[in-house]
Amino acid sequence: RLQTRRASNERPSLIVWAPFDKSMTVRLLHIRSAGQSLFEVVVALAVFSFIALALVALATGGFGAIVQGGEHTEAEALAQEGIEAVRAMRDRAFNELRYNQSGVAVAGSAWSFVGEGSADTFGKYTRVITLGSVCRDAGNALVDCPGAYTDAHEKKVSVRVSWPIRTGVTNVVTREAYISNWESREWIQTDWSGGAGQT
Repeated sequence: RLQTRRASNERPSLIVWAPFDKSMTVRLLHIRSAGQSLFEVVVALAVFSFIALALVALATGGFGAIVQGGEHTEAEALAQEGIEAVRAMRDRAFNELRYNQSGVAVAGSAWSFVGEGSADTFGKYTRVITLGSVCRDAGNALVDCPGAYTDAHEKKVSVRVSWPIRTGVTNVVTREAYISNWESREWIQTDWSGGAGQT
């Protein structure tokens, strides 16, 4: 193949090229580009796989957190309901608060205790309500029992709601409140002019 070339300060010259096989060069380039394309595809798939796995893990973790948050909110509502049920019974008659542990249920249109040692079950949730004594020191401040005396007009209510989240793992929500017999009246006799034992 003949080809001419002109430089700015040269006169035209004749360059002779040796014949070569163009198809061989094209095949070599094609093989190289095919290898590069395969490598690029593998790298792209690896990057895509990592991103997809990260997104799946993020979505799964987010969904699990939403489910656990909903379960926790439901357990808190059950615990608060237990406290309010005991308050309703206190308002009706403080002497009904005689159990150490009992479930509660609506009988007719009012809350009532189910019985000593019982608990409430709502699907996977278990609610246990315990009533304990309240002790006070000589200055009437709350203290751990035994104190100077036990307050006959107050009870400590503890509500524990538990539910399984997976095999061998249980979540727990606990609420506590002090329930007072706010309608009680204590009469202290100061006039003993009629003698001891007068009515």
